[in-house]
Amino acid sequence: MSKHTPGPWSADLSVRPIIIQSDHLLIADIMTQGRETEHNARLIAAAPKLLAVLEVTTAMLAFEAKCLEDRGEQDKAVPVRGQVEVARAAIKAATSE
Repeated sequence: MSKHTPGPWSADLSVRPIIIQSDHLLIADIMTQGRETEHNARLIAAAPKLLAVLEVTTAMLAFEAKCLEDRGEQDKAVPVRGQVEVARAAIKAATSE
């Protein structure tokens, strides 16, 4: 179970600092300025949805790898397993303390 504030999160780009919030709960404010600031705010706001999609996609890829292995198609399963491990590492980085 994730320990972060549940999504959806939104970015209010009309104010400075830019505010990232869930309902009316402040998640973050972005004080920096520059070309990337609004893009960074959108990426932060999308984080809960991106994490959820990655978790589902990882489970689907792990199932696909198992099916390939069960059919004896190790050569096809190896790169899929590699991507599963990369995805699991990203999920762990996002959810571990």
